[in-house]
This record gives sequence, structure tokens and C-alpha cells, in this order.
Amino acid sequence: MAGWGLLALTPLVSGWGAVYDLQVVTDASPDYGDLPRLVRSATSRWAAPAEKCWAMFYWVNRARRQTSPMEVHGLAVTDPIRQFNDYGYTMCSTVAGMNCALWDAMGFRAKYWDISLHTVPEVEYDGGWHMYDNSMSALYTLCDGRTIAGVADIGKEGACAASEGRVEPGHIARYHCLMATSPNGFLTGADTVRSLEEEARCCNVITGLRIRGESRRETEADESRIEVSTVNGRAWQTVWEAAGVGGNPVSVDLVDEVNGAYEVLVRVTLTGRDRGASV
Repeated sequence: MAGWGLLALTPLVSGWGAVYDLQVVTDASPDYGDLPRLVRSATSRWAAPAEKCWAMFYWVNRARRQTSPMEVHGLAVTDPIRQFNDYGYTMCSTVAGMNCALWDAMGFRAKYWDISLHTVPEVEYDGGWHMYDNSMSALYTLCDGRTIAGVADIGKEGACAASEGRVEPGHIARYHCLMATSPNGFLTGADTVRSLEEEARCCNVITGLRIRGESRRETEADESRIEVSTVNGRAWQTVWEAAGVGGNPVSVDLVDEVNGAYEVLVRVTLTGRDRGASV
């Protein structure tokens, strides 16, 4: 007895097709296709913010060279993806801007520091600010040997067992650099000769400000006020005002208002409202 069946035949059609934006990615390096892919491929295996930032520091170091930065239309290229794919030529100011863009894409706040003859970025996580210097390939820790230090930490006075208890300016820079020949030695990852003493001077930012004096108001209409600015005079914060008529001693100790600033401007306002009055 014969059986019946159906056979379906699908015709094969050959031809030419266009393929766009084809990228080959290996598991030996991040995906530099765009910012989200770079962040995901470079940091997704790490859980803690410090680990993610360390991983990004590593790959930024591998993908750029410290030399005269590439400029397009008269401006230095700080787009990380364009730099990594097309150029890779950066100086301190260039790679600092790139890091700020990368950290922003990672969801962190960032700072861009123009310090003495150098530019560095900071990133905020775990309740503090931390400096990753890809220009000089340098990282510094606090005296615990684990926490990445910030700019203000690196330049301020300090002491620990590493300095045998001696209090010195730039203690962190001198004794706690992870990429140095020795305490008070030289950087090992920079493309130029750079001593830790120079690094200490670079990061010598302001940690506090003390103002002392005396002001006198003859009438209630007179004004006597002190203000400070850490943004080159674009904004001012009042830190002291005379309270009453007569002599008013001035005693102002500022920490949070100026800590970490590279420059602080102080403005004193003395105004006599009545004719012949003095302040």
C-alpha cells in the first residue's frame, strides 16, 4: 500500500548585502564602541565603586599616550571614544577631561583640578573624593594603604609610621604613592622625570583659612562684612558680619567653606551710611 506525503522546498536566493558598523570585540580589552559599552565592558565585573574606578584607570592608561594632545578645529579632543579609537594623544588637561566624562557616564560626580603646572581629576564615591592621575600614571593612598587619596589629602601636612612620625607638607605624595621608586623618590609610570617632591608641591591646596581683626561701626546703618570666594569671584559667601555698634572683633575660622580650594579670594565691605560716620 502506497503512502502519501508532502515535501516543502524553500528556494535559496543568493545576492549581495551591505553590512554597516561592524565591530570585532575580544575578551582581552574593553568595547570602545561608545561610552555605555565601554563602561559596561570595563567595569561590570566589579561591584565596588573603588574597583570600578581602578579598572577604568587601568584601561585609560592602556589606551592613550602622554604627548601633545590632538586638536580638532583648534580645540583639544576630550571625547574619550574619539580619542581611544582615532588618536590617543593626550596631555594632563586632556585626559583629566576624558576621565570626568567617563565618571559621569558611570554615574559618579567629578571635579576638574587646575593645580600648579598640572591638571588632575577627582571622582566622588564612598563619601569622599579620590584622584586618579592618568597623565602621570600615579595613584596615592591615605595612610591606610588602601583608600585612594584626594587632591587635598595629597598636598597637606601629615605624618605616620612611613615618615617615622615626622610631620611634613605633602606627606601622602612623598610616602604613599603606589607608582614610585621609593618614599621621596620618583614616579615610575610617567613619560617624564617627575619627583614626589614636585607632586607634593603640585597638590598643595588650601585646607583652611583663619581671619583675625577688628571692625568698628558708629551707627546701626553702617555695614561691615567679610565674604570669601573659591570660584574666582563668580560667587561670594558671607562668613562674617558686624553684630552691633562699636568695636567688633573679627575671629573667623573656615574649613568646610575653603577646604580643597586652590585659591580663595577675601572681600571686606565697609560702608558708612550717614554723613561723617566711620566704620
